[in-house]
Amino acid sequence: LERVPHHHVVFTIPKMLRPYFRFDRSLLNDLSRAANRAVLTYCQGLLGEDIRPGLIIVRQTFGEGARFHPHLHALMTGGGWDAEGVWRPIFGWDRPVLRELFEAEVFRFLREKELLSVERMQLIRSWRHSGFGVHVGEAIGPGEREALEHVARYLLRAPISLERLWYNPEAGTVTIRPLAGEGGKPVVLEAQEFIA
Repeated sequence: LERVPHHHVVFTIPKMLRPYFRFDRSLLNDLSRAANRAVLTYCQGLLGEDIRPGLIIVRQTFGEGARFHPHLHALMTGGGWDAEGVWRPIFGWDRPVLRELFEAEVFRFLREKELLSVERMQLIRSWRHSGFGVHVGEAIGPGEREALEHVARYLLRAPISLERLWYNPEAGTVTIRPLAGEGGKPVVLEAQEFIA
């Protein structure tokens, strides 16, 4: 990684849109491209058309209890490089603007693929909390290698550890036990739902 500030960024979508990605995993590629275009548009709007930020995007399809939850984690530079290779930092991120850009990009590709009606898009936009989210973490300084490694490990983590799983072949279910000290009840899923 270049010795510039980086941010851990999380992009989320509304629950209403998750089934599209569950049944057509190729849409996760489009979701990654939507996040990339949103970041590029944001950075170029602030710093100029020739700016290129650094961005690593990791798709994840799991959430709490291994439930299907498609979202993106990214490691993003806190600015970008111009055509001459000069670093140009961004001081402060307007998260609502970045979220709106991401939402517009997701709606655009779902509409292009004729998966989303105008009515459903307007319904989602009418909600107080649409379900679209962009969280930009605090800046990680260029010398903070341990913090960068922590984020990288988090981006690449497995959805769940094997010692937490128990398969019941008679019932066709997978039980996920809570982490030690986590409390809560075990999550029981049909085997096919767990695999999905």
